Amino acid sequence: MLDLFPTMSGMATSLQRFVRFTLSAVNAVTIAPFRARSLKAPALGMARFTLGSYALRIVCRRRSRDDLGNWKP
Repeated sequence: MLDLFPTMSGMATSLQRFVRFTLSAVNAVTIAPFRARSLKAPALGMARFTLGSYALRIVCRRRSRDDLGNWKP
């Protein structure tokens, strides 16, 4: 995706890191305390988040492939 905007790749990367850091902080403050009642709950929660993010990545790649068609950098 960053290949679409080569002159702004640094800004896009910084923004991506900021959003990821912010969402991790929101997760740590709101969701994690409720899951910390046992050792298995946080591990299962992180496994679900990992699988969910992987599924979203697959969906995003398929959509971007369809949207871009035969575009080449």
